[in-house]
Amino acid sequence: MILSPLKNIVNAVQGQVTGVGYILTESRIFGGACISADGTNMGTVTVRKNSPDGDIIFDWCGKFPDFITSPFETKVLVCYYEIVGENTSAQFFGWNP
Repeated sequence: MILSPLKNIVNAVQGQVTGVGYILTESRIFGGACISADGTNMGTVTVRKNSPDGDIIFDWCGKFPDFITSPFETKVLVCYYEIVGENTSAQFFGWNP
């Protein structure tokens, strides 16, 4: 399997997103995130199945940039993300066969 950036994300700027929105995981396997943070302010990045009330499949909290990958099986095509924190953003990845 190949890890590649998820595309077709609404409001993405140079692949990075902030705030809330939806991502499409065509293979149904979320790959992780490259997280930008400023080293001063706490931030969180949460990805859930289907909706804001869905099961959490990815959760990160911290002050410093991070790159976390693993095959997170979603069993759904659409995931909801929420990014909270000043100067925190993320680029999401998926596993493709």
